[in-house]
Amino acid sequence: MTTVSASPVETITAAITDYLRQRFPRLGPIGETTKLLGSDVIDSLGFLELLMFLEKRFGVVLDDADFDTSNLETAKRISALVERKLRDKHSVPSASPA
Repeated sequence: MTTVSASPVETITAAITDYLRQRFPRLGPIGETTKLLGSDVIDSLGFLELLMFLEKRFGVVLDDADFDTSNLETAKRISALVERKLRDKHSVPSASPA
C-alpha cells in the first residue's frame, strides 16, 4: 500500500483553513481559494489574530513587505507566504561565534 503524504503547502493550507473555520464560522464553507479580503467577516483585528496564529503555529514573523494584499487574499496565498518564510528561515546559515 502506497501512502501519499501532503506537500508542505497543503499541510500549511489545511492548518490555516481549519483555523479560519473555527475562528470565523460566518465565512461559511472555506476552501483554499475562498476570498478573505473584503469578506466583511474578517476585519483588521481578525487579520491581526490570523497573523498571531501564523507566528505561534509556524514560527514565522511577517515583515512590512509581506503585507501585500496578494499575499493575504486566500488561505492558499497565505500558506505560500508561510512556506516561503519557512524556507528562507531555514536556508539562512546561522552565525558562528567568533
